[in-house]
Amino acid sequence: MIARYRNENSKTDGFKVVTLPKQTWAVFRADVKDYGEKIPELFGRIYSEWISTSGYDKVEGWDIEVYDEYPDGRKFEEVWVQVKKK
Repeated sequence: MIARYRNENSKTDGFKVVTLPKQTWAVFRADVKDYGEKIPELFGRIYSEWISTSGYDKVEGWDIEVYDEYPDGRKFEEVWVQVKKK
């Protein structure tokens, strides 16, 4: 799933709005100049490094990519992964 945070100014016409399930999410953020530049690296490191050493297991379900901006206009990307304690 590709997602963006929603607020009162969001234009959601033509998009499906979903409520995320109650779950423990591991969230990984990278500051970027252009969207899409760090997502592959984040996924690679999550699955090759973090999962094996974190004390968490991946839960079956969505991984989410988030593309957004800080209030000052700098861009960031996030990967959200559903997890549970081992």
